[in-house]
Amino acid sequence: MRKKRRLLNTYIIDIFKGIGATQIAKELTESNFCTKSGNTVWHESTVRGILRNVKYKGDVLLGNTYTVDPISHKRKANMGEQDKYYIEGHHEPIISEEIWNRVQDIMNLRSKTYRDAGIKEGYFNTKYAFSNSMECAFCGRVVSRKKWGKEKVGWQCMAAIKKGKRECINSKVIPQNVIEEAFIEVHRMLLANNQEIVNDFFTKVEKAIKKNNTFETIVALKEKEKSLQSQIKKLLDMSLNEVITEEEYTKKREELDKKLSEVNKKITKNVGISKTEERIHDRVSNMKQNLRSQSNIIDYFDEDAYKCLVKKVIVGETENESINPYVLNFILNSDNIKTNMEHSEELKIQLTEFDCPINYFVFNTDENNNRTKEIRHSIKVRVFSDIDLNIT
Repeated sequence: MRKKRRLLNTYIIDIFKGIGATQIAKELTESNFCTKSGNTVWHESTVRGILRNVKYKGDVLLGNTYTVDPISHKRKANMGEQDKYYIEGHHEPIISEEIWNRVQDIMNLRSKTYRDAGIKEGYFNTKYAFSNSMECAFCGRVVSRKKWGKEKVGWQCMAAIKKGKRECINSKVIPQNVIEEAFIEVHRMLLANNQEIVNDFFTKVEKAIKKNNTFETIVALKEKEKSLQSQIKKLLDMSLNEVITEEEYTKKREELDKKLSEVNKKITKNVGISKTEERIHDRVSNMKQNLRSQSNIIDYFDEDAYKCLVKKVIVGETENESINPYVLNFILNSDNIKTNMEHSEELKIQLTEFDCPINYFVFNTDENNNRTKEIRHSIKVRVFSDIDLNIT
């Protein structure tokens, strides 16, 4: 019982950290843990089965299988052929129901995330700073944590980790220290070395908003709307007083109605633009506040600074038919909200681009499946704002 308790607690802690069932199974296999049957090779289904098992919260579900042949004692999974019986509080729980339910919520969210091609539909806290904040540029799936050996940690497309390299052939493992060092350089760029880049961006946003003169346009359109409504009223009075014929009234009324409809469409469009401008203004204010709150230059990776300034990191590059897995696209957080926007729609305005100097090893596989070790001396870093200036 104590061994089960310790092992289950490990699963629960890891699932809260942001490690998926596949990665947990790999780490347990590497650690030579034995399954219930004594097997040292763990599978994702085994881990999920344990995490889904209601016995650990003190309940029991009877009737999961049933006897097909009483002579051979052959049993079959009960898929609804017979009744099942659920008993609450059957025995002393290993974990609380609250923790068990929380694990189910996280697993259900992960399951939906994976079904939707890795695009997040929600955000949940994890221990690791990069969990659920990075996305593969090649397939759009989540970039997940990968561990090999005792201390080596990297991040790679979830599809490649979960289903194999063929599922996302262009994805490569990016060591965690490389991502951390890249963010330190981005932080330094934003707050010290090249702050004029950020200020220039803010100036562009303000000019784009002022250029539209949306407020004045709406005022002018509403005046035109009033004028047309007044003309329609006068036309109706003239018709009632028989100043004009019914045919003349009908023809003129159709002309005025058409003009009024066009004006109303323009008003609706410009009101929408005005609301967009307000949202952009608020997001710029939030981004400025984010930068002001991070006034101290860091020389080490700071998780709080990362979560404050960065909405998402898109790993890889596919521009101009060029495939480069060693690119980190940092999208700055202007609204403090995790969104479900497609990554292609989020890369709005590029602020800067640079090569971050850092040495790291990568592995390449040739057509004969031979692996070679390569040392790289830098990684390309791009910094974007998620604010779109195309507001018309």
